[in-house]
Amino acid sequence: PKGPRVTGGRREKVILRRKESGESNYQIAGRLGLSEGSVRLVLKRLGYVEKKAEQTDLHGTPPVNDEDSDASAQKRSSNETTPNAGNASEMIAGEQSEVERSVSQVADADDDRSASALATPGDTEFPVAYTVDPDPTERTMDRFLARQGKLEDAAPLFQTARDVKGLGVLLALPVLVSHGVFADAMGAFSGLGAAFYGLRNVVLTLLICFLRGINRPENLKRHVPSALGQVLGLDRAPEMKTLRGKIRKLALQKCSLFFARAQMKRHLSRLTADLLWVYVDGHVSVYSGKRKLKKHHVTRLRISMPSVLDYWVNDANGDPLLVFSGRARPGMVSVLRETLKELRVTGERRVITLVFDREGWSPALFAQLSETEGVRFVTYRKASRGMKLPRLAASAFKEHKMNSGGETVKYDLADTSIHIVYGSRQQRKRLALRQVTRRTAKGKQTHIVTNDRETSTVELAHRMFSRWGQENFLKYMVQNRDFDGLVTYMMEDEDTEQMVVNPKRTKLRKELQRQRLELEKLAAAYGAEALHNQESSRRTMRGFKIANGPLGQEIRQQQTLVEELEARLKQVPTKVPLAKALKGKSPKKVHEETRRLMHVFRMSAHRAESGLRELFRPIYPRWHHESREMVRTFLNSSGDLKVLDGELRVTLQAQAAPHRTQVLAHLCAQLNTLNAKFPGSDLVLRFRVHGAGSVTGSG
Repeated sequence: PKGPRVTGGRREKVILRRKESGESNYQIAGRLGLSEGSVRLVLKRLGYVEKKAEQTDLHGTPPVNDEDSDASAQKRSSNETTPNAGNASEMIAGEQSEVERSVSQVADADDDRSASALATPGDTEFPVAYTVDPDPTERTMDRFLARQGKLEDAAPLFQTARDVKGLGVLLALPVLVSHGVFADAMGAFSGLGAAFYGLRNVVLTLLICFLRGINRPENLKRHVPSALGQVLGLDRAPEMKTLRGKIRKLALQKCSLFFARAQMKRHLSRLTADLLWVYVDGHVSVYSGKRKLKKHHVTRLRISMPSVLDYWVNDANGDPLLVFSGRARPGMVSVLRETLKELRVTGERRVITLVFDREGWSPALFAQLSETEGVRFVTYRKASRGMKLPRLAASAFKEHKMNSGGETVKYDLADTSIHIVYGSRQQRKRLALRQVTRRTAKGKQTHIVTNDRETSTVELAHRMFSRWGQENFLKYMVQNRDFDGLVTYMMEDEDTEQMVVNPKRTKLRKELQRQRLELEKLAAAYGAEALHNQESSRRTMRGFKIANGPLGQEIRQQQTLVEELEARLKQVPTKVPLAKALKGKSPKKVHEETRRLMHVFRMSAHRAESGLRELFRPIYPRWHHESREMVRTFLNSSGDLKVLDGELRVTLQAQAAPHRTQVLAHLCAQLNTLNAKFPGSDLVLRFRVHGAGSVTGSG
């Protein structure tokens, strides 16, 4: 209901009494089941005045006299310990007051972070942050400093806790650190200004949310902020409105492409193969809102609908490299050129093989790629309009075998050479290509064309049919990463000068098709009359035409109508500017920068999952079939948290099956060898499984 939640009576007295006793607004709100805003309004209405900051020090301890200050300081240093580099006792030095010293240290740390943000991605990490709050569940002073503009990011602060829900997500942090995600984020983005949730906390929150399956800010409503904050090292995780605002600030910096390029460069450096196989495919996300968006053909629905078209670039294992999101482009041909350009920007010098479907069919592009050194392509052969692809004789096929992932695959293949003729009638050109044809058990033949004349026949076929790895990636992301969901309602104007299919031509083509079907029906009726003609009464064709004169006249009228429609169709241009197609309406598109930014975080989370899979691949025979589902289970496991001797010890609960517990224990041992620190702290992450013995692999 509208109106104040607390209107008087006993609750006001309780709020005032507890506030005077020293409790914070959040503590009072938690006890009474209210929001912090309601408590604040009640205190304002009652005329409560906050005590001055000079009356207490940063720890809420009453001021002491000069004569016993040394003893009090020694007592505080022995009783109050903070489990990271932000230990408040370490900040007590010199003749400055604690408030001045804490503010200066936070400001210096932020200046270092801002300066290092200008460095090349990968040269720096998030620095160790400091805090003056001794209680991990009460970060009042840090929030006060952020409110005063003296703090740009809250430091992680942990305490011993049991049965922390979703603690297993910390398993991904060593992989994310080794992948340079935090270093690249720091190099790509500038700070978010004075805030409790700064750049490091926002990046960490987004990655952990995607790894936990919290794919939209709205889904944070289903999680307790304090419980999720335990994993982040905060008293509370950012809630929906706060996270949306932070995403908007990151998107307005327009640095997501730089972030994506830096991550792609690191990922390519981890691939050791001499040949780089790159898969390119498009994915359509249907839009069901009220805005006027451009339509794309949705293959799974076989209809054109308002949607967002993204082109994805993946490696041979199906892991994402890059995404082209939301930009207007005339199909995959331009995307392939852009992909090659982006790969060259990263300094990639290996032989690159582009693998794509028939959407990228372009003999002119094939000729250009064939003339480019170090670039190859593999795609399906596309038949010319009105023609069928030739079938090869059975004698041309031979059985080929190949070992892939410990399994033997068999193909019935034929390897031949072909010439493709392209260009205008005045300037015909011929392009010589290699064709590999696969024959199935039912006799179906699938032709693959390439300019690669060095790779074996069976490997070319296997690489082409391994496109399902990218299809599986897209399917997995739709099911587990909310691929098609919109993170923001932000829209921007579409490019009205881009050329699109003329809607008048589409309408005329449909009408022409309908009239042609009508003509075929009339011709069929005329043929049926000729079949049943009684020759005894109508022996000549003239007599038959006279007897069926009305039907013949109707056919001639229908033929005239079809010819008129064909002539009109030739005069209508194939494509027109988008503004003309929409008749003056202002088209919109999903905010490109925000969508690409969220995709980059999705890609980083997916690559982290792949990295965890690789760590237990040697000991788990069925890793290819169950490993990703196992990783999701591990990341959502509960566990205990403990801070001891400069380490953040994570003890996870045993899994439902013994063999999964063994896999998790092996994974923990492998992660411990990385000696990774929690971002923003000097705490080394140590993992173990409950009941699996002491911490192993400590390096």
